[in-house]
Amino acid sequence: MIPAEADAAQRRSSDPESSVWVSANAGAGKTYVLSQRVVRLLLSGVDPQGILCLTYTNAAAAEMAGRVFKELEGLTSMSDAALTERLKVLAPQLDPAAAVARARTLFARTLETPAGLKISTVHAFAAALLRQFPVEADVSSAFALLDDPAREELTDRAVSAVLSEADAHPGGALAKALEAAVPFVADGNFSDALKTLMADRALARWVGEKPDAATLEQDLHRALAILPPPKLAPSVIATHWLIAVAQAMRAVGSKRLDADRLLAIAAAEGEDRDRMFRELLFKTAGGPQRLTYLVPKTEHEAAPDARDMLEAEQNRQLALLPVEQARDVTAATVPLVLLAAEALRRVDSEKRRRGLLDYDDQIDKAVALLRGQSAAAWVRYRLDEGIDHILLDEAQDTSPAQWELLRALTDEFYDGLGARDTPRTLFVVGDEKQSIYSFQGAAPRLFGTEQDSYRARAGNAGAPFRSVSLSHSFRSAPQILEAVDTVFSEPALSEALGGSAVRHAAIKNMSGGVDVWPLFADEAEEMPLAWDAPLDRTSAASGTSRLANAIADQIEEWMVRGPCGGAPITPGGVLILSRKRGPFTRAMNRVLKDRNIPAAGPDRLTVSEHIAVKDMVALARALLSRDDLSLAAVLRSPLFGFSDDALFAVAHGRDGPLLDALSRTEAGRAAKET
Repeated sequence: MIPAEADAAQRRSSDPESSVWVSANAGAGKTYVLSQRVVRLLLSGVDPQGILCLTYTNAAAAEMAGRVFKELEGLTSMSDAALTERLKVLAPQLDPAAAVARARTLFARTLETPAGLKISTVHAFAAALLRQFPVEADVSSAFALLDDPAREELTDRAVSAVLSEADAHPGGALAKALEAAVPFVADGNFSDALKTLMADRALARWVGEKPDAATLEQDLHRALAILPPPKLAPSVIATHWLIAVAQAMRAVGSKRLDADRLLAIAAAEGEDRDRMFRELLFKTAGGPQRLTYLVPKTEHEAAPDARDMLEAEQNRQLALLPVEQARDVTAATVPLVLLAAEALRRVDSEKRRRGLLDYDDQIDKAVALLRGQSAAAWVRYRLDEGIDHILLDEAQDTSPAQWELLRALTDEFYDGLGARDTPRTLFVVGDEKQSIYSFQGAAPRLFGTEQDSYRARAGNAGAPFRSVSLSHSFRSAPQILEAVDTVFSEPALSEALGGSAVRHAAIKNMSGGVDVWPLFADEAEEMPLAWDAPLDRTSAASGTSRLANAIADQIEEWMVRGPCGGAPITPGGVLILSRKRGPFTRAMNRVLKDRNIPAAGPDRLTVSEHIAVKDMVALARALLSRDDLSLAAVLRSPLFGFSDDALFAVAHGRDGPLLDALSRTEAGRAAKET
């Protein structure tokens, strides 16, 4: 039974002539509400071609389309009485007789409409738009999609080419940038640092706007000049004072305020003196040194004014620190960005040569097409003839560039009266708490910001706009929902969502609970003494293995006595989620298998990384290369099952290649027959 407030919230989102912004919780029926919105639009007489549904994944688009067509099919096959009752819920504002007549034809009409309902991902829509206007978008009409693995390969090749050119031309601009960047990047991480910069889409766009490397370098220096140099008085410590204190420290034999060090500072000038003072007055970790430690009792008696003078200099140096840090940031960032920019140019050149666009390119090109100076008005005019209602699902995962695309599509919606007297609406559904943070540039905070912007635009145009909260969850137990609310009540997280996250309310009174386990850190373990012990196996003392075993212990306990003393569960009632596929998923599957706990295994398998496939590749390598080591590795694999002793008997003391020695033994003949 749906609570009255939940039912009322869903009804408020149903007005086909209002733009609606739905803030929903997990399990609140976001996809259901969105698909029902499409059906209501069709029932109210909207042409199927005038509806555009955008979502985040192909699976979500397929689910949305399935729900819409299932509803339309059901309307076709219902009895008149049942259909009339259903339409009272779906379209209470319509005339019943006219609604029944239209509902009977919607399924066939939607299927037969050229292009039909446009339900796709944002990227698929952008690609279709570019193919519709390739000349205006300045792209090849036959462009191909550059997927992530191929883009990674292009990026690796571009980075390698840039670093190779820098090494081959020592006096060139790339070589100078590389030399300047080396002190700031750890050994072996240079390529990773460049690829990280190249992956930042905002930086890539900014770099792409610069006509040449010189302009880019100038603008970088200007952008990184975060703090203007402070106007500080010169140091109050004079050279003669340093010499006098040095003599006094030598007289008392001071070890903390070394006389030779003070004399070296006295002999230095300008920035060198500032640097040497900083090394004296600050700890290695960066904090200011305690002056009572630097000038203890004996030294203080020998030079009573030393603490006051050094404190004044320390305060002066503290004011200089931000400037020094800004210089370090500039010194590290400028050469790295220059190298990354050159690699980006090579990637872009290769993509253009081969007619390739990646996912981000599709969005950027589509936005430029709709926002450009030349053909944008024509393109928007053509789109305005066909799109009257836009529905956006999973809006919390929409990136800034995708929001810009949506704004370009809806500019004409809120500009007052147009050439066509047709209500034009935007329907947005999202939940900031479910955002896949930073994935493809997702910016959950923009969900609330864009809502405020669209509300203001609709108000200025006199268009109806509604904000609806779907707080009731059909999916989870109250205890789990309360735990989520507790997490997001933390000020920093709440602020990250714009402070507008909807709190949960459970519809089903189910039992549940949330256990917070301690972190499982790696424990110290002695290295195995056996020379043949594998070094790449996950240690039983590692945090990963300990966590996997703890989870398996819990599952075994629940199989005997259920959670909270309830009925025992079956392994099929447990779902183990991990943040990423990696060592933990492998360790978890291995532990479950060792304990004979039935498990479905990982949800995705990389064929080339499976051990059986690796064995077959190793066999092919051994046969093609005739390499003794490769053949020995294959013989020890499950394909042939040689033990160490059996392999030793064949290989030790042989005359010639291992394959020839193998063919002369009984074990080898058996392997050959196998």
